[in-house]
Amino acid sequence: MHPELVKYYSRVRAQNAAEHNRRREECARKFPRLNQIVSAKSSLLLESAKQRLSTEEIGRRLAQLCDDQTLLLVQGGFPKTHLDPIFTCPYCEDTGFVGDPVRRPCSCHMLLLQQYQAAGAKVNSDETFEKFDETIYPDEQQRKTTLNAKKYCERYTDSLPAPSPPNLLILGQTGLGKSFLGNAIAFRALAGGIASLRTTAYFFISDIMDGITEKRSRLTRYTDIELLVLDDLGAESRIPNITEESIFHVLNERILGKRPTVVITNLSLAELAPRYGDRIASRLYDGTMYHKFQLAGENLRLVKS
Repeated sequence: MHPELVKYYSRVRAQNAAEHNRRREECARKFPRLNQIVSAKSSLLLESAKQRLSTEEIGRRLAQLCDDQTLLLVQGGFPKTHLDPIFTCPYCEDTGFVGDPVRRPCSCHMLLLQQYQAAGAKVNSDETFEKFDETIYPDEQQRKTTLNAKKYCERYTDSLPAPSPPNLLILGQTGLGKSFLGNAIAFRALAGGIASLRTTAYFFISDIMDGITEKRSRLTRYTDIELLVLDDLGAESRIPNITEESIFHVLNERILGKRPTVVITNLSLAELAPRYGDRIASRLYDGTMYHKFQLAGENLRLVKS
């Protein structure tokens, strides 16, 4: 686990434990009977460990004690879950991992990891497949085209880590929902335990330049992640001997490593080769490596405004 995530989960568990203790102490002062219930529960668990009582008898007594505790809380104006353990993430219980016996990273773990890896290009929970709204499209053809693209992206994501073709190229002008689909892919992939990174080409090149300044290559964070969503290709700074070489290196290494990549661009297919050269264009054009689809229609940002 990333060292910063170890600190995060440790801090969250400590904060939640402190809040849980505060609630217990508050309720114990208000309801003296509560201390007796807590003590009786502990005694029953000890009896269970010593096998002095039958499982059925222990279960019956525990259920009665829990009912007594719930009644006290409700009569005192508290929710019945007020004294339950507190978890920021109920799925992993703030450990960062789920699954038994095979442990895998929780979706909260993967989202946090993505944020630490690219603080300037976070995956968000607002642009997801579940929140896709097909009613916003101004005409039927644009709605059908984008809905078909969304369905393909869902199938692509659900087939990770080995979709076929392994990579995806989404083209279209500004404001057609390309970035929405890219975020939705990364969000679902992360929720499914696929280590994913969503970044813009602009941030990618800026990060590479910062690494050069520090004399530390940052390319591996983009070549080694299970899924890379590279958004807004064509908007990055054009730096001689850096931009094209870095993009080619990442795309090529990911193909060789069989790691899926989603590339999103405002450029057309005809514009890719003149801008990036044949080495990059030939990989993006390769139908065995990249599935391509083009979004078209009115700018949704202008439609909304």
